[in-house]
Amino acid sequence: ALPYPIFLCEYLGEFLDGISELWGDLTKVCTLSGNNPNGNCDTIGIDWSSGTNNDYTVLSGFNLFNEQVLLDYFNDKTPTDTIAYIVTQLKKYRPKRVVVEGNSIGEIYADMLKKAILNAGINLKFEVFYMTNESKRRIIETLIPKVHNQEVSFINDTVLKLQFSGFTLKSTPTG
Repeated sequence: ALPYPIFLCEYLGEFLDGISELWGDLTKVCTLSGNNPNGNCDTIGIDWSSGTNNDYTVLSGFNLFNEQVLLDYFNDKTPTDTIAYIVTQLKKYRPKRVVVEGNSIGEIYADMLKKAILNAGINLKFEVFYMTNESKRRIIETLIPKVHNQEVSFINDTVLKLQFSGFTLKSTPTG
């Protein structure tokens, strides 16, 4: 499926005049009312942070219906406290799968978390993902049509909306 903004530009010859056009109306995208501790969480993704420059470690969990049931971000914990906190969240939400960022400090955190999960007796599939410019592009281009077709729902959160609005579509000579 072709992302809707690219369809508008490439096939209908329209210009995108605002970054919100990439996702559409964010008030319709971010509709869920908050973390649901009783929600069945199929997958949790973890993006690590060093805690500097207003960067956050983020836990984002989705159920089988592509509804975000967990959005948790923080930058005020030590590495040891971060791992302990995540293990607590994994026990609470009981995901079947955890996907963690492996870039930079991610490898160290991933190793620490994997050991903590084993020690806690938590049974889940553990994956390490390495983000590149190409993988990020693929993820965003896959997500755009799902957002426009209302096949995914996100928690209504100001910081999340700011993150979405930070994405732009740039036309290059090669398309």
